[in-house]
Amino acid sequence: MLFGWPTRVVPQEVQYNFHHLTPAEGLSNENVNAVVQDHYGYIWLGTNFGLNRFDGTSLKTFYARPDDSTALYDNAILSLCSDRYGRLWVGSVKGLQVYSTRQENFTRYTPSLPVYKIVADPSGRIWAATDKGLRYADDATRQLQPVSVADTLLNALLHMSITDLLCSPDGKLFLAGPFGIIKLDPKTFSYHRIQPQAPPGNLIGDQQVEAITLDRHQNLWVATGYIFSMLYKIDPDLKSSVAYTRFRHENGKAIPNHIVHLLADAEGRIWVSTTLQGLCRSVVMVWITFIPIGLFFQPSRLNHLPHLH
Repeated sequence: MLFGWPTRVVPQEVQYNFHHLTPAEGLSNENVNAVVQDHYGYIWLGTNFGLNRFDGTSLKTFYARPDDSTALYDNAILSLCSDRYGRLWVGSVKGLQVYSTRQENFTRYTPSLPVYKIVADPSGRIWAATDKGLRYADDATRQLQPVSVADTLLNALLHMSITDLLCSPDGKLFLAGPFGIIKLDPKTFSYHRIQPQAPPGNLIGDQQVEAITLDRHQNLWVATGYIFSMLYKIDPDLKSSVAYTRFRHENGKAIPNHIVHLLADAEGRIWVSTTLQGLCRSVVMVWITFIPIGLFFQPSRLNHLPHLH
């Protein structure tokens, strides 16, 4: 197992043993930006220097190679996605590529631009969040096509840099960035925008949205701000929200932090990855914080919060 998750919270300090993959075990770089399990059971890890495939025992590493168009665009991997056809999509600083398991090589898509997040919708279409806005993968032309619509405001928003992207079970796209959040129907291009002070209420307090995720009840979890990140839970109807002040001292003073990733697991727990506060996980009435200590992660403190459904 690559990870071991605690299943319950106890008040005393408890250690959880992890199997670590580091450069000593063959990992190409210690900075892992993306992790995904593919159709065949392999765990793929995208790092700042190379793409790694873990089979449970050993690692195989893929690198960019000069003058080889079937290799990776570059070695700075930002995002990964495994689609329903068993294809592995790789987003890097220089662009999008798809991996062929049979040939063990990559097909590149143009143009070359940073790809921060990749998602597959229920129809199988691949969508990419880039620094030039929302794009979709056109298999016929091997291009990342921009999305252009008649609505002038929406068209401008869809060409802004996107920090996070997700697809709901019913095929709606959620885009996050400096514009707040956009819920988009990719079939009709109808949309709903969430931003501070916008109707039906002040659902989020900062227009700079760093990360988003949907839980099993279709609540939208949102991380805003860069230095002092805040966490919000927005109800499925997008009409009300709850703000969580997890990152504060007991005297109420904010603690500097930056939330970089959010994940809702199958059991309804929310995982929050930060740059300064480690990894946090929600359970009923409690947030647990994990900080690296040698070969272990252990809870550093418990903070009570409103009940998480």
